[in-house]
Amino acid sequence: MHFVGPVGQAKGPGALCHRPERKIARHASRSPDLNRSIDDALFVEAGHAARAREDARRWGVDLQRDPKLLFDGGTAAFGMRLALDSATASIILGAVAAIDTQDENGELASDFLDDLARRGDPAGRLTILSRDLRDLKKARSKQLAVVLALDGITSSNCEGARHLLGRLRDEGDSRALLGIERLGKATGCGRKANADCFPCLRDRDAAKLLSGATEACRSRAFKPPWRIKGDGS
Repeated sequence: MHFVGPVGQAKGPGALCHRPERKIARHASRSPDLNRSIDDALFVEAGHAARAREDARRWGVDLQRDPKLLFDGGTAAFGMRLALDSATASIILGAVAAIDTQDENGELASDFLDDLARRGDPAGRLTILSRDLRDLKKARSKQLAVVLALDGITSSNCEGARHLLGRLRDEGDSRALLGIERLGKATGCGRKANADCFPCLRDRDAAKLLSGATEACRSRAFKPPWRIKGDGS
């Protein structure tokens, strides 16, 4: 079963007329330089938004019926594109977050939310919502679990960071590389940000742990189904 992309006609409250596709096309076809007005441009945008919301609703319904659709590259990539659209993001995020089974479906749903949370402005509404929904979910792969543990490490827990390096070496993937790089820096703390945040990681043994974790995580690339080569996702 595959989700087959955009629907042909908006229905319900989002419908703009009895034949929305024809009317939207008529407004869109007017030359911007000669005939197209501000109202035409706004009408076309409203029509596209209505169709996108209908696509998102259908995508969500299909996903609830068969959570394994998230493993299908085309379906997952289409869902991610809709999730990055402010008009449809909440619909997609709600559908993905609802997959909370303790199995590979639930784990991939958490990966989807986490990937979305790491894409945009850390203070943006979409990022915050994605992160909150991810944190509410119980199902997580061991790779995501160790990356989230790394995210939570602060300079007051240097020994915890040292202990985590072993887990990162054994279970981490490429999502952990930025966090490991943070641990490897000898600056970043203090009033002038020139003090070492993790001084216990500067001995020879810790250096080996850092190097081993970096190489291991680099060798395990995060390649979810929604990242299709060439689509910019």
